[in-house]
Amino acid sequence: MDAVQALEAVEIRPLSGGELPRVEVDLPRYPGKHRERLEAQRRDECLYLIAWAGLDPAGHLNLRLRGRKLSDRARRAGAAQIEDLAVASDHRRRGIGTRLMRRAQAEAAARGFHALGLGVDVHNIPARRLYAQEGYEEAGFGEFVVSYPYLDEDGLERQANETCTYLVKRWS
Repeated sequence: MDAVQALEAVEIRPLSGGELPRVEVDLPRYPGKHRERLEAQRRDECLYLIAWAGLDPAGHLNLRLRGRKLSDRARRAGAAQIEDLAVASDHRRRGIGTRLMRRAQAEAAARGFHALGLGVDVHNIPARRLYAQEGYEEAGFGEFVVSYPYLDEDGLERQANETCTYLVKRWS
């Protein structure tokens, strides 16, 4: 299978309860994070998109639509918000992140949004490059610090502290 066929074989869909155990194993996150997003999806606060390469979860993106976890920056921009876009290391550089972002935009537009926002670490050059290629621009809210626990590649709990900026993509 060549790279084009492999990309076409990737399916992006909202997480279902039956898929949760597989996603928890193959896309490790802080304990309970996937379940929390699935429950928020059931309350229509977000849409938790999973990219599947065959039977394997290859990446994910949480599209925050409403609720207490929608950031003030997203509210100020009138935007839905992309949270935690990630692609498993053995599936990177195949366009999966771009496809997840485009699906998130389509889902946001279908729900009446005309903007999509996200926070990005000011030092994450590859992510910033991807977002710029997709039409995201500085929102003008300045820099802010985000702190959160995460599990590293060895499964050890760590604390991240990122200096971020907020980007927005608008459409009509």
